[in-house]
Amino acid sequence: MVRTAVQAILFDLDETLILEKPIAIRALEQTGQHANAAAGVRPPELRDRVLERAGELWRSTPVIDYCRRVGISSWEGLWAGFAGEDENLVWLREWSPTYRFEAWSRALQDRGVDDERLARTLAGEFVETRTGLFEHFPETTEILDELQGTVRLVLATNGASDLQRLKLETSGLAGHFDDVLVSADIGFAKPHPFFFENALRRANAGPEQILMVGDNILKDIGGAQAVGIRGIWVNRKDREPGDIQPFAEIGNLLELRKFL
Repeated sequence: MVRTAVQAILFDLDETLILEKPIAIRALEQTGQHANAAAGVRPPELRDRVLERAGELWRSTPVIDYCRRVGISSWEGLWAGFAGEDENLVWLREWSPTYRFEAWSRALQDRGVDDERLARTLAGEFVETRTGLFEHFPETTEILDELQGTVRLVLATNGASDLQRLKLETSGLAGHFDDVLVSADIGFAKPHPFFFENALRRANAGPEQILMVGDNILKDIGGAQAVGIRGIWVNRKDREPGDIQPFAEIGNLLELRKFL
């Protein structure tokens, strides 16, 4: 059987090219050091309470269905700008200062601290801290340098558009991609077929000529393979794939070389 030449590669961003949740955790803990100095609240304990309280607030919003549809998480809401004209984004943009304050305020109260001023300070500090923290996997730049110019590279990521583009720019990876597809820009997140139909157009190639590279077996691999795109599962933690069988599995992005 002759393998069809790869013309384009779709890359997921978070936990595939860059770290996301571990960096959010780091930013929460760094912000919590201020709370520890001011009120004796241990950063790991405050971190856990902020994440829990943020999740509760997030799930209570009238736009939670939209957030789920486009893949915006509660911890991303703690620092996203929500740029855009969609009415849901406008609502989130207007609500976000209240959301951030309430998440930190309730978390502090859970630790016995009722200090509105401190809560507002921490909410603002987290945005600044998280905005300045980015880390990509060690092999990310090497493989993108190799691939750039040889195949069409498209970033295919879930989340708020301004946030994902900021991550891409700040991590120094933006210049590697021919196109960027963010779920909030089109209204549906991976694994929805509409997302991957848009990705096919951005890739400018047939599904048999495209690879989807991502860490999420359902959203990245399952969604891509449902429209005929071969899925390369980045499995750095030796997880089991479950019912979805990827076209291939790698533990390091450099292993992509053998599929080109």
